[in-house]
Amino acid sequence: MKKLLLSLFLAIAVPLAAQSETYTFRSENPITIPIFGPADPGILYVEGVPEDVVNITLRLFGYKHRFTAETMVALTNPNGFTTLIWASVSCRVTAPIDLEFIDGTEENFRDNCSTGTYLPGAEQRERTFTLPIAPKKPYFAELNQLIEADGVDGRWLLWSEDFSRGDGGEITSWEIIFETASPPVDE
Repeated sequence: MKKLLLSLFLAIAVPLAAQSETYTFRSENPITIPIFGPADPGILYVEGVPEDVVNITLRLFGYKHRFTAETMVALTNPNGFTTLIWASVSCRVTAPIDLEFIDGTEENFRDNCSTGTYLPGAEQRERTFTLPIAPKKPYFAELNQLIEADGVDGRWLLWSEDFSRGDGGEITSWEIIFETASPPVDE
């Protein structure tokens, strides 16, 4: 009983460290990856995120494409800078999977190809999007390289393309999560 009271006292007496805040923006519109060629880009409008973003997470829900080696996916920030999520990953995804991409993750999508958390930038073959308005190289390898000094508010685009005839695919929905720095602790 004394340990319980002491634990309760410490929990109340010791001020809690300030936690970082997260801001999530989700698109419910599916992206249809055509049998051959570029998909219409997915669009998310981001607003109200403080300028102290320290981490970006990209989540893709319901991704499916039988020949992922034929595809390329990238994310562009409002200023036109782009991070490659993957290009030509040799795997088959026949049932919808959910994917999360975070910098610093040890596992690479090309090594697993199932629902999970992965490192962005998986590339086995050099490709460039063919849609004239799509971003051109160089592509960043990390999501956090998309953080701008003046913030992340604006239009974010998710690009996808199929480079070979035969099979199309889909991304049911997608979201971006922005993590901000911990707010200052009041003294």
